[in-house]
Amino acid sequence: MLENIKISTRMILSYGVITILMVGIGLYSSLALHAGKSNINDITKLIFQITQVNNIINNVSIVASEFITIIIDPDKSLKENELQRIAVYRKNENKLFAILIKKVSDEKGVALVKAAAELRNTYVQVSDKFIGLVTEGQIQDALQLMFGEMRQAQSAYLQSLDDLVTVMEERSLAASVHADKQASAAEIYILILLGGFVIVSVLISFFTIRSITGSVDKDLALRCSHGPG
Repeated sequence: MLENIKISTRMILSYGVITILMVGIGLYSSLALHAGKSNINDITKLIFQITQVNNIINNVSIVASEFITIIIDPDKSLKENELQRIAVYRKNENKLFAILIKKVSDEKGVALVKAAAELRNTYVQVSDKFIGLVTEGQIQDALQLMFGEMRQAQSAYLQSLDDLVTVMEERSLAASVHADKQASAAEIYILILLGGFVIVSVLISFFTIRSITGSVDKDLALRCSHGPG
């Protein structure tokens, strides 16, 4: 069959098949890299979200310590400074929460963020009431509120944030495991494809060269059989 095809055509076909195989391997490798990049992006986003939630938790803890300061320290100027700091921390917390709401997109995460936001609103309302009592000098009532309703609201709020972190960490771990499995599978497939490419390339080269040399040998034999001239 190959004997009826020009040598140049055989060469073109051989190199064409090899080129197609190379392009195929390149495309698969590119897709595998893209999938790996996507997995890394997902993990990075989750880590960022976990950091955001931990920053919010840290913010809540700092504000809680400020609440203790304003209730035990009789210095009015110091209380005013602490109240200003509380306002700054709350503003920062608002920003962190706004970013978190935008970034979290999975159904379970969105539900947990929504629940945390509702509990946060409750906690803020109670803490505002606490600040009002302290400002008015009603320390006993403020203490009662702090160790009662406000503590419960704060605990519920922090627990919701802890639950959110737990879910995010589980998702991050699952994404890491998935990425590792996908990378390992891609590595195996690429090695198999490369091995197949080498074998096919060798076979194509062998049969192409054999067909060419066979044609040349036959032509030489035919010329020799006719003798010189």
